Amino acid sequence: MLHMPNSAACLLCATPINGKSGFCEPCTLQLPYLYSPCARCALELGQSAPTHGHCEQCLLEPPYFDYCLALGRYEYPLQTLISRFKFNAKLSAGRAMSIALLQEIERALRQRPPDALLPVPLHSQRIRGRGFNQSTEIAKQIASRFKIPIIDDYCHRVRATTSQRGLSATARAENLKEAFVLKQGIEHWRHIAVVDDVVTTKSTVNAIAQLLKSQGVMRVGVICLARVSETVRTDI
Repeated sequence: MLHMPNSAACLLCATPINGKSGFCEPCTLQLPYLYSPCARCALELGQSAPTHGHCEQCLLEPPYFDYCLALGRYEYPLQTLISRFKFNAKLSAGRAMSIALLQEIERALRQRPPDALLPVPLHSQRIRGRGFNQSTEIAKQIASRFKIPIIDDYCHRVRATTSQRGLSATARAENLKEAFVLKQGIEHWRHIAVVDDVVTTKSTVNAIAQLLKSQGVMRVGVICLARVSETVRTDI
């Protein structure tokens, strides 16, 4: 059972903890980390992972982004925590997952950290309804740890798209056409990491990555809390 105790206790088991991590060490170790993720899109390949480390889709039609880092699979407890963070404004859950994600970022990007972080923007209507952008909250933790600027004023969602929940990959891509615009000058940053809560079909982050590459950004990454497996039906 997932608990929502005070800030001095683990969010998963309610064990008292020191500091602000949100999870005790045993629960941190038991998070659903990815097993042999695709080197490009982080889709979990599992025990049948090919030696080249890429999924079939990335080999046939590579996404516009160059890499994807995720804390783990979109399953319990991350699935429940993300839902509470995103739809019930449980910012403590988002903070705990983001802090756990920092270790993955340190391991993978120590040699080539991004120059800037770009949270996936929400339309102004959704911001008013939700009260915050979950991607920005994740980016704040990353920015604080690695001293990387957040450039959320350089990308805007100009069209109020319908919810992506339940849509197929094709429908998601169609739904996002001309949804984002970039401000001139973003090419000043050669390596940008797009920050999102969950990567499902890649449609959203890929649309932004395509825009960034078209404006001259040399390297685009994706950083997220969870990556959805092709075999999992998502409710996000």
